[in-house]
Amino acid sequence: MPKELQFQTKPEIAISLIQSAVADGLSKAPVLGDAVYGNSWELRNYLRQAAMEYFFHAENHWLAWDSKPPLSRGTKLWTVDKEAEKATPLL
Repeated sequence: MPKELQFQTKPEIAISLIQSAVADGLSKAPVLGDAVYGNSWELRNYLRQAAMEYFFHAENHWLAWDSKPPLSRGTKLWTVDKEAEKATPLL
């Protein structure tokens, strides 16, 4: 590998490509991807901050609520309140 190249994960490459595409004037279309991209907190966070829609494959260990649970302020981010109903697996 040439010395001027640096290793990047697929989600890191995706962020770079999306930034370049938007900078070149492409419209912010929804971003689609498999679980490799869906498991990347950094990519999902980048897309949220950029106000872009995304649809990623969800793995079986992900949980979801069928209605919005109560939230409380965590140390860094909002978290689901401890009294909230249990989430159910996405299947």
